[in-house]
Amino acid sequence: MRNISCRLQGMHDTLIAVSKRTRQSFQSLYDEGKLHCRVRAADVRHLLLLLPFMVHDLFSSEVEAWNAVAGHEQIQDPSPEIVAICLCLLEWYHLYRRSGHTMEDAYLLDTLAKSFMD
Repeated sequence: MRNISCRLQGMHDTLIAVSKRTRQSFQSLYDEGKLHCRVRAADVRHLLLLLPFMVHDLFSSEVEAWNAVAGHEQIQDPSPEIVAICLCLLEWYHLYRRSGHTMEDAYLLDTLAKSFMD
């Protein structure tokens, strides 16, 4: 993600403003391959909100290039499945953070967790 003050240059840039701290969290994840120890719940929320937009058609150009080469086995773009996982995580997070869980909510949380793990 680029700083919002920069000119948009790529298809996966976002118009959603994020704080400097959130950008640093993403940079730490990119540079070190893990989240920084100071990641807050708000950073995770921003990540979950941004991910479906960032991964939409993320691999489409690579898949098209691969499939255009004669002799290569045709592959499918995994982006739709990745977006579905992101949306499942977002739904789970919203349900988890909501107060006053009912038995139906607990069942839905369990179902979402199991479907995510499968």
